[in-house]
Amino acid sequence: MAFILRSSLVTAHKPTFLGRTTQKSRKKQPQAIRARKAVVGMSAEADSACNSLRESSERLVELVTSNSSSDDAEIKLLISRLEGAGATLVKDSFSGPWEVVWSEGTMAWRALVAKGVQAIAGNCRAGQAFDVEKRQALNFAELFDGRCEITAEGTFTPVTEALAPCPVAFDVAITRGAIIVGTRQFDLPISGPGFFEILYGDASVRVFRSSGGLAVQVPSDWTRKQL
Repeated sequence: MAFILRSSLVTAHKPTFLGRTTQKSRKKQPQAIRARKAVVGMSAEADSACNSLRESSERLVELVTSNSSSDDAEIKLLISRLEGAGATLVKDSFSGPWEVVWSEGTMAWRALVAKGVQAIAGNCRAGQAFDVEKRQALNFAELFDGRCEITAEGTFTPVTEALAPCPVAFDVAITRGAIIVGTRQFDLPISGPGFFEILYGDASVRVFRSSGGLAVQVPSDWTRKQL
């Protein structure tokens, strides 16, 4: 009886030989293929998005650093694309000083980059320098080919600790200011809270928004005056 029982078990469960595919495995193969295709498709879409983001960033830098008249409509379109991409804010976008090369709105530095002021006051520039480790913020402006320097400094703190995705918001507390003319420095009664957002930032360009409007910034060779 035992022999007959073992024989019936063998008959009931036919073995699968090499080179043959069971019905169960045949069902799995299309699913695996579809999964691989989906991964490949997602990778291609990610590559395309990265390329598009890089191209928009490079084009924005090209426009705002050009000596010819800027195309404000295209600049705004590129800013909208970069902001809408929800990219991760990279640490390089907070490395060293950055200066404004294009702005819109009522920001204090808008007048500094206007051609009329340039004609009167010589080369002018303005921007920010952030120290991420110490969370220190420094606003700077140079007039008359650097012979006059205005600074306002304090601290900045991200509204949320996670720095991704953009736009990323920051609270600012300005505690003091100064103006240097030649070799003399005078304190300025500047203090109070503030707020700004980084809409997009990589190693080449940073899009900055505050209550005063929009600004596009690029890395700067500015250094603070030492008396």
